[in-house]
Amino acid sequence: MVKYFLFFCIILTAGTVEAQRFNAGLVLGMNASQLNGDFSAGFNRLGIHGGLRATTYFTDKFELALEMLYSQRGSRYGLISRIRTNYVEIPVMACYKDWYNEQDDYYKMEFSAGLTYGYLISTQLEASAYQEPFLNKHDFGFLAGATFNLNKHWGIGTRYTRSLNYLYNPEKQPLNENALLSYFLSFRVRYML
Repeated sequence: MVKYFLFFCIILTAGTVEAQRFNAGLVLGMNASQLNGDFSAGFNRLGIHGGLRATTYFTDKFELALEMLYSQRGSRYGLISRIRTNYVEIPVMACYKDWYNEQDDYYKMEFSAGLTYGYLISTQLEASAYQEPFLNKHDFGFLAGATFNLNKHWGIGTRYTRSLNYLYNPEKQPLNENALLSYFLSFRVRYML
């Protein structure tokens, strides 16, 4: 884990490279999440979503972005938080920009899609039939989102993320047959250097 963080820090310091091929920034926002299979509906579990972002530019309109995020997810029924999960998440995205502002020299819209990996660092199970030893530590998923840039530095956006594998492994504990598939919406503010 430490080596990934050091690698990310090196990427962040590369923002002054000739021709500004790299950039870095901060992301802060909120997740609204849900788990299929827990007998509750809606994006009711709110949590923090934030961390660091690094980008490399291929053309004026196309870039590759990497983020290292702390991400809270889970599910909730009424006032009861049934399942709380905390992840270190690493999304990798292809980003396409459009709607150029000539006066201020930036693109107003950015559309992104990619893959994400999450490592489960902690859980809280309340009023739940699920048990922590049977939860998968690794989460693989896909994402798609859009960001409206207010200027060269600030942007606001939303993102949809869905897991490709289950949080819960029913084969390890067959008494509970619902495998729990995670999905969530992220609402975020971004600052780029």
